[in-house]
Amino acid sequence: ILKISLLFAFVIATQAYVRVCYYTNWSQYRSGLATYKLSRDYQDGLCTHLIFSFGKVVSSGNGYTIAPYEWNDQSALYKEMQDLKKRDSGLKTLLAIGGWTHGSEGFKQMVSTKANRDRFVTNSLKYIKQYGFDGLDIDWEFPAARGSPAGDRQRFSSLCKELADVYHREGLLVTAAVKAAANAVYNNYEVAEISRSLDFINLMTYDLYGSWDNRLGHHTNTDENARPENIHYTVKQWLDQGASPDKLVLGLASYGRSFTLKNNCQINPGTPATIGSTGPHTREKGFLAYYEICKMNFQNHVCTESSPAKAPYGSSGDQWVGYDDQQSIVYKIQNVMKKHNLKGYMFWALDLDDFSGKFC
Repeated sequence: ILKISLLFAFVIATQAYVRVCYYTNWSQYRSGLATYKLSRDYQDGLCTHLIFSFGKVVSSGNGYTIAPYEWNDQSALYKEMQDLKKRDSGLKTLLAIGGWTHGSEGFKQMVSTKANRDRFVTNSLKYIKQYGFDGLDIDWEFPAARGSPAGDRQRFSSLCKELADVYHREGLLVTAAVKAAANAVYNNYEVAEISRSLDFINLMTYDLYGSWDNRLGHHTNTDENARPENIHYTVKQWLDQGASPDKLVLGLASYGRSFTLKNNCQINPGTPATIGSTGPHTREKGFLAYYEICKMNFQNHVCTESSPAKAPYGSSGDQWVGYDDQQSIVYKIQNVMKKHNLKGYMFWALDLDDFSGKFC
């Protein structure tokens, strides 16, 4: 059973790492025991940095700025997060802007000129301070992709530097969540430049495989022979391109990527497959929270020790899922994070684990 508190206790014992946790504002809409509420479900001491997902980039009468996604972000959820700092001393809170649904819209227009970026820096700083955050996390998915021109690779570097120059004078953090696919260090990011500017970089070392590949694959694969899509290779690329190890934060996932088998007897990675069915609570095809996975009745299962990916996978009927458990998380911490002397790890997301202990 994946218990985040046990995993964090493992890292706390080393005394040297950041523990970054993402919280999603749409988790409030899940049903029953899957509904996540920060004031009730967050465990004190769990995280060093807690990131609220998401805000969005919008154009206003005074230039580009941040706007909320949900109706109760400003009226309730922001305050609920900030109130945690009263009982969890040392906790830092950040607001993430962007996300997959947001894509490049807003970002590509905002970074297109120095004047636009300057207004965003000023306006975003006001927003961050108004709602009590300790920093800003940029989750642009992705510069120079999904409708964003190639030049945005360089303009993203400029944005990071310009934000950091101003935010750091105010004692605030600037971080980013970045794509972990093998070509990202060449196509999407100027690695050395953003490493110099940002306080840390959250590597999204998950979703390396999914239903878009039309074949079974573990989305947090750590099989060094499976190039280029494995976590070891991704981290090495970022380091080789000039990222400082004390700026890189390893991404860990409390969810799995699922597939529908074409033949229930063929469950090995690489086998042709289609997108998995929706989970009862997350209700997204090809995606299952850990609390949904642990309720599955596996007819076939490969544990961490036996899996080339060094993470478990299994099937129930025609549904296959690759995910992480306590053993595979510990493997990643010991053999990737600690091996490369990274700054720490981040978790996507608190609300996808069995946070109440009532599912698993």
